[in-house]
Amino acid sequence: MDDNGMNPVENDGGKAPTNTASTSEASAATTMATDVRQRYPLPPDEQRAITQQLVVCDILLIVAGLLLACVASLIQANIHGQPWHADAMMTQMLAALTPHWIVASLPIALVLWSVLWEAVGRSHSSYLQARQRQRSGIRGEMPRLPFGVMLPLMVLAGVSEELLFRYGLQSLLTQMLSWIVGSESRDGWPGQGAAVVVTALAFWYAHEQCRDFWNAAYVIIIGLILGSTFAITGNLLAIVCAHIVYNIVDVLRDRRAMLREDDYFQGDAPCDVVLRTRREMLLKEQAREGI
Repeated sequence: MDDNGMNPVENDGGKAPTNTASTSEASAATTMATDVRQRYPLPPDEQRAITQQLVVCDILLIVAGLLLACVASLIQANIHGQPWHADAMMTQMLAALTPHWIVASLPIALVLWSVLWEAVGRSHSSYLQARQRQRSGIRGEMPRLPFGVMLPLMVLAGVSEELLFRYGLQSLLTQMLSWIVGSESRDGWPGQGAAVVVTALAFWYAHEQCRDFWNAAYVIIIGLILGSTFAITGNLLAIVCAHIVYNIVDVLRDRRAMLREDDYFQGDAPCDVVLRTRREMLLKEQAREGI
């Protein structure tokens, strides 16, 4: 008994008594560490700016992709001496959206490629530097969006980019290059092969943040995989689903890394990438008008 006549707390195995305050603090820290948005909060204004910018860009990509697909369909009809009808294009698009066995396997291939590339790159300082540059940009902000916002954005990005690059641009280039090399058939591989390569390069160039060797090679190879799959199967649904799944898995992997790595950003987390870019563009415009 102690001086106050009370029994002390039993101490099994000689362990120190539990400190309630310390336990509460540890529990709170653990809870915070399990939520990316609490560990690296993103200002609401930046969240809105990212969402608005991506939605507008994706809508423009969808419109551009459909226009390119119309031109490709028109060229194909002229090559074969057939009148062009919008119904024919709709029929082609519906055929491209039919289920295909590769829908299940292609996303797995893209995710495995991503994991393999990271495993190879980790041993190179240039890869680590390139990865850190990406983390300081919008790539470091996307995983910190609310999941209910991030998920639709990833779906929309997969749909819009494949409509533009594979269904629109690659289809158009296939018809044009096949005509140039003398192959009038859609299955003419000289034209299709060149179209796949050119489209993959355009796909890489559109990703402005991927100018270094590691990211450039990574994105180009993904473009070649998606383009080759579309050229072989003609199935738009397969590559759209693969792109969507890849986007979602990629962001989830980034969220997981943010929680596991002690200093993910190696400094302050980016919080105004889009808004800062807008301000810089506005200042340039005002300076130009002043001149």
